[in-house]
Amino acid sequence: MDYKDLRVWQNARVLVTEVYRLCDYLPEIEKYGLESQMRRAVTSITLNIAEGMGRGTWKEEVHFLHMALGSANEVETQLIHCKDVGYFPSETIDPIIGRSTEVRKQLNRLIGTIIEKWGK
Repeated sequence: MDYKDLRVWQNARVLVTEVYRLCDYLPEIEKYGLESQMRRAVTSITLNIAEGMGRGTWKEEVHFLHMALGSANEVETQLIHCKDVGYFPSETIDPIIGRSTEVRKQLNRLIGTIIEKWGK
């Protein structure tokens, strides 16, 4: 299966776009801190999914999917911090947090499916 066919990759790709657009509205003071970190972390999700699915073994796939999951956890935490400090109202950021939660759930399911199939 091509990584681009995975729903989790497609959903994470949308998350990248949403986070990048959100970052455009962060205060200038966050340009080289939070904004840069959020952009790197969210991009890392799709990159690690792609790299993992291109590896030769299920163990390598799972390793890179775990790295994608770590990045997804990081992004969600950053989004929560943005909400907590008042950078964005709930109606703006909650849907993006919801998408990040869904990406994390999808990654966990995919990891579980691969381990269940090959890890016995």
